[in-house]
Parts: sequence; C-alpha cells; structure tokens
Amino acid sequence: MTSSQHTIAEELLTRTLEVRQGHTLLLIYDESQYDIAQELADASQALSCPVTLEYVSERVQLEYITSKERILPFELRRQIDDASRIILLSGRSSTFRRFHLDTLEYITSSGGRAAASICSPNLRYCRSSDNASSLSKLVADLLVQTEQATILTNSEHQQLHRLTIDLGVHPPLQTLHPIRPGQWASLPTGQTSVALIRDRSSGSVLVKGSLPERVLLHEELLLHIDESHKLSWSSSCKHVRKDVATLFTDPERSELVPNASVLAELAIGTNEFITEFSGNPSIDGKMLGTVTLGFGRNTHLGGDIVCARHSDLVICNATLFLGPTKVLDEGRWCLQRNQVYPNWRFVTPLHIRPASNLQLGPALWEASHPPQGARLSLVWRSPRAFEKQTTQVGDFETSSFVFRVVQNLSSRKQPVTLATLERSLTGTMPADALPRVITLMRNFNLIQIS
Repeated sequence: MTSSQHTIAEELLTRTLEVRQGHTLLLIYDESQYDIAQELADASQALSCPVTLEYVSERVQLEYITSKERILPFELRRQIDDASRIILLSGRSSTFRRFHLDTLEYITSSGGRAAASICSPNLRYCRSSDNASSLSKLVADLLVQTEQATILTNSEHQQLHRLTIDLGVHPPLQTLHPIRPGQWASLPTGQTSVALIRDRSSGSVLVKGSLPERVLLHEELLLHIDESHKLSWSSSCKHVRKDVATLFTDPERSELVPNASVLAELAIGTNEFITEFSGNPSIDGKMLGTVTLGFGRNTHLGGDIVCARHSDLVICNATLFLGPTKVLDEGRWCLQRNQVYPNWRFVTPLHIRPASNLQLGPALWEASHPPQGARLSLVWRSPRAFEKQTTQVGDFETSSFVFRVVQNLSSRKQPVTLATLERSLTGTMPADALPRVITLMRNFNLIQIS
C-alpha cells in the first residue's frame, strides 16, 4: 500500500467511522474488492483494532437473491452481531445490489454499530472532506424547511426541461459524517439525500452525467414522468436506451420490475475531491454540484417504497431550486449560509389576517441559552441517525425572536390572534418583525395558522 492510500484508509477509519482501540472491525467483501479490503485491514491493525475479513462469494450472493426465504448466511449474521464497526464492500452495481441493500438493512436493524458502504475498487475516492460535510449539513437544513424541489435542465438546442418533486413535510434526510453507532452511510462522504414520497413528482429532466456502468456526457437521455406518474425515457443512442431499460425491466419476462421505475430519492453532491465521472453513481453522485435521482427501493433510506432494485442516475449542469432558493445554477454551487439561516428582514412575509388564530405546530424544538441570548432550533431525526439533528431557525437575532414567540404561545392554553400576539410582544422586537418571524416558523412547521 502506498503512503497516500494508507493515509486515506486511516482517515476513513479514524475520522469517518471513529474507530478506536478496543473496537472490532468487520470487513465484508467480494472478489472485486479484495485489494481495498486488505488495505483497510492493514490500517485497522496499525490502529490496534482487531479486524475480521468476511468473504462473501458471488455464488453465495446469487443463491441468496434467488432464494425464496432471503435469509442472510448464518456466519455473516453472527459476524455482524459481534462487530462494533462494519464496512460493506461491493463492486457490483446491479445484479448483487439486492444482497448489498439487505445486508445494510440487517446491520442497521440490529442497532448499536456504525457501518459504511463502499461501492468502489479504488480507495482514493473515499477521502473525507470537512467542506463537503458542512455543505451537506447546509443542504439538509434547507430541506427541513422545504416542501418542493425543482430541477431545470437544458438540451443542446436550449429546450428547457422542468421536473417538480413534492417533498412533503420534514422528509427522511441522510447526511452523516462522522458515522456514529446506530448509523450507516455510503462512502465517499459528500451527499445529502432525501427519501421521496411515491407518485409525487412530474415533468421531465435531461440526464447528462452517469448511469450505472456508463458515463453519459456526449449522449442525451430524457426522462419524463407524466401526470399519472408513469416513467418513460428516450435517447438518440440505442445503447443508452438499452442500458436504461436494463435498470427497470426483468430481462427474462421483458416487463418492468415492480416499483423499479418509481422515483424514490433525490440527492445533492458536495464533495470537491471528485472531479470526473467514473460510471459508478455511488461515487459520481457525491461530486460537488451534481443531482442524483434514485429509482426503486428507498426503505434503506427511511422511505416506504419496496423494490428488489435501486438505480441512481447522476446529472451534471442542472439548476436546482429547493423551494424558492437556488442551490445550483447549471451545476455551479450558489447556496449561501444566509439563505438557509436568514435574518428576519430578508424573509418575505405571508399575508396574515389580524384575526387569524395562531398556535404551536407539531414540530419538535429546543432552546439554547448562550451569553448572546436565547435561540431556538428545530429538532429532527434522520432514519439512519441514532442522535437527534437540529436546525437553527434563522440567524442569531431571528432565532431569538422565534424563541420569544414560542415562549409566549407555550404559556397559552388556547390559540391566539395575531393582533393579540403583537400586543403581548410589543417592545421585544421591531414592529414589522413578527409577520416575517411567523412566516419562517411556518416553513419549519413550528406554528399553525387558522
């Protein structure tokens, strides 16, 4: 192993998985991943961390996915139960994906251990990035207050395509670094993903980027989701059309695999270390400025779409809006911190009648009391996160105003009108701040207006 490979392997173990002396590491791998498994094992031993290498052959995986019971091998389950840190290595992107996902679900269902999934034959892609982690958290905090995503793409003839995705309230989000006990994440880090609600998307999108095992930069692929939520696709290249059909259809029956063509995931890449497409969406989808659309299964992401497959299509040069906020402009990052945590002066207020009734919403929140004054944050959980996640509501000044509103409403047993609330808060904030603060709180589901 070269010194750079050893450094990346050690960084992956110590920073991403937080491996410490006394932990037990399990490496699950197949034929295509022997070299990277050995590199990680060497790094683990250098940290005085006992390591077990569990080889799962292609034959065992094939027997599993073709069996009716679909029970993971006993020895594999025993090794998982005994480990405190687990890395699942898989070089297969389609045929053996079912085994990969089911193994991950077993790992997380038993809880208490941190797990990483790697679908790459090259360790250099697994380099961690503090900047990627901060950008991922920024996107997650914006998604918490967003109910709709819009993706805009242009063809070579400047024809605009628009795909609209209804996210719902507080969708299941994934953005984890480091990976702590009870969590799992796909490596390399550098992506925020959201499990989507079935049949809540419509429109069209032009895919230029990558498909599983194909870099797609010189050909164009157009996906269309009609009003009945049925997916169709077209391309001038017959090889691209064939590759896409393979993702969604059963070759033996020549028919769609149930739910395989259902849009199930939206993800945004944030890793600046990945600079070229490889044809592996698990890597390409982490590239800074990319948008990934996942189809099929999303139960492993906290969703409820069940399918034997999950296929990712990665798009470069897309323009992405989360609500009214532009995140990407033709693949260029443009999201700023003050757009996610705005000052109340820059919030466009809702038109709220003075007689409207206001009361606290169902969302969870918590207050902090630093020396600068009380602040309020939304509390939410990722399906893959053992610990709670928090998102501050606005900047420091705005968050302190939000705290005062919540404190006032918490002391009341009945809903209160806007006019009454304004009178009770006179002198605690500028006169025109309250409607803007309430608007921001409504975005977070912290307040209800009737």
